[in-house]
This record gives sequence, structure tokens and C-alpha cells, in this order.
Amino acid sequence: MEIVWIRSLVSISCLAFLMLYYKVSLIPANPKIMLIRALAGAGSMMCNFYSLSKLPLGESMVLFTTFPLFIVVLDFFILKEKPKFLLIILTLIGWAGVYIILAPQFDTFGPSAFITLLGSFLTALDLVLIHILSKSEEPLRVGIFFVIAAFLFATPFMLTQAIMPSPYDLSFLIAAGVMGTGAILTITKAYGLGKISKISPMAYSAVVMSYLSGLLLWNEKPSVYSIAGSVVVIITCIVIMRMEKSL
Repeated sequence: MEIVWIRSLVSISCLAFLMLYYKVSLIPANPKIMLIRALAGAGSMMCNFYSLSKLPLGESMVLFTTFPLFIVVLDFFILKEKPKFLLIILTLIGWAGVYIILAPQFDTFGPSAFITLLGSFLTALDLVLIHILSKSEEPLRVGIFFVIAAFLFATPFMLTQAIMPSPYDLSFLIAAGVMGTGAILTITKAYGLGKISKISPMAYSAVVMSYLSGLLLWNEKPSVYSIAGSVVVIITCIVIMRMEKSL
């Protein structure tokens, strides 16, 4: 939680400076949706960091990027759009890929896999709400509400379980906060302006890099099941996002 807290604090500082510089108001036009989005984004971030600490890097990333499978469901319930039959079939195939990854190692992954998938669901909700908010909110305002929520979530853990990082580690945490701020702004802008169907597939390049990083840096060798399931999930999700014209 120290990572979430420090990264959020750095992001709040950067975004507050930019809001003052560009004279962007903190008052949201749609406070209800803004609050739900902030909570979903903060929850997604916390699930993501927890997952990275418990699961092999490649498996964590591919499970976290199953969010298009959840977007199909949220598309129906939030935007009242009935999915096509082919979309339903692809979603079921995608979940079959998740099962291939988890089934042989479920005793090992267990709760960690569930929390990762919860984070993926919250990411899907986050993206749907960003798309809605982009019609009435400034990206800076959307971003700062998110990091404030993450900061408040992590504060109780910091007060009771915090471990003071070394100056060396702190420098990396601050750098992560600065880069995370850039990611928040660019993602918010991209998903607000562009079609999610064209933007989201780019996230799967991170899955490939995660498997390579895990192998080269920590000797995390993916199993045949992990590779097979990942291929099914990635191809299915990309096809789903290409089918969806818009949220």
C-alpha cells in the first residue's frame, strides 16, 4: 500500500499544480458518476498492485487485461445495448481462456486470481465511466478525483502497516508517481476522444512485455496452460474490441 499511497500523493501534487496553472475548477459537472469512477479507478489500482505482488508477472497482466470481457456485460447493463450473438460467443471463449490459465494452478493462485479479476472488472467500469465523463469533464479533474480516492483508500494501511522505504526505493516510487500521472492524463484523454475498440487492443502489448520481463528478470517460466490460455484471451479480447464500434 506504500506504493499506492506515495504514487497517489505525487500524482495529486502534479495534477493540482496543472489545475492551478490551467485554471481548471475542481467542482465536477456530474459528481455522482465522478465519485463512482474515482472509487472504481482506485479499487482497480489497488487490485493491480496486490496482484503484481502475488502472481507471476505474465499471468497477472493477462488476467488484468480481461476487461473487454467485462465491458460486454457493462455495455448491456449501463448503456442498455444488447450484445450480438457472436459477441456473446466470443465472451464465453474468452472466459474459457481464463479457465485454461487458472484451472491447473488454482490452488496456488486462488484468492489472488479472484482479486486480479475484480481489478479487471473495476477497470472495465472505469473505462465506461471515463467515456461518459469525457462529454462534460476536463481530463485533469477526472484524474485528480481518481488519485485522491486512491490516496484516501491507502492512508489507513499507511498509518498501521507502513514500512519506510529507503531513499533509493523512494526515488523509484516518486518516479513511478510522475509517470503514473502522465499515464492517467493520456489514458483519460485517449478514451475520451477515441473509440475504445481501437485503443484498448494496444494494452495487450504489455502482456507480451510482462512475460518477457518475468522470464528475463525473475526466471518466471510460463506453463503451457498459461501460454495457451493467454493466446485465447488476447485474441478474443482484441476481436471483441474491434467488433464494438463504441461504448
